[in-house]
Amino acid sequence: SFGMGLMLLNQTHLAISFGLSTIVGPLVSLLLFVPMGSIVDRYPHRSILIVSNLVRLLGLAVFAWALPNFSGVQKLIPVVLFAIIDYMCSDFSSTAYSSSVHELVNEQKIQKLSSLTSTASSISSIFSPMLGLALYSLVGFETFIFIEIVASSLSFFIMLMMKFHVTPRRVS
Repeated sequence: SFGMGLMLLNQTHLAISFGLSTIVGPLVSLLLFVPMGSIVDRYPHRSILIVSNLVRLLGLAVFAWALPNFSGVQKLIPVVLFAIIDYMCSDFSSTAYSSSVHELVNEQKIQKLSSLTSTASSISSIFSPMLGLALYSLVGFETFIFIEIVASSLSFFIMLMMKFHVTPRRVS
């Protein structure tokens, strides 16, 4: 988000382009709030995580392909479309992951996982803007997107190796 905001600010010279993710993210979350819960409750969590990651990877690849075809303020078009896809996939992934914790971790370790997840989230919030700025400054936006594709692919393959231990639902 930070790197994309910097690229848009550089290309469009509009301050709103830098804060685009602060507008798109909450709107997508608000619109998906009810249907997302229903979908996550209805379908297997692993399937939701797989589909969400695949859609995000596909969206990232299409974004990388389409972005050079736009210039100036027009770059907002693919960025907004990708941001919508990215936030949708992120919301589905995080909700499905939160709902599947009991399928991935022993009950005795859930509190420790929650603590580690909270710590990792805080560290990420602190260091991700600095990392985004450094990568954007050193390698340029095209390579920045390529790094994102590689990192997302690696994350996807790690997720595929996770073993979900689904407990059958009891009918009352």
